[in-house]
Amino acid sequence: MFIHLIIIIKFLSHSNFWLYILYHFWLSVHDSGEGV
Repeated sequence: MFIHLIIIIKFLSHSNFWLYILYHFWLSVHDSGEGV
């Protein structure tokens, strides 16, 4: 499973859309954690 994640990340690492998804997910985690 972890290998699959690495392959997907490498395949999409060139895409700004992928970075947007990671950024949005990171904000979602922090927002739910901090209750902001």
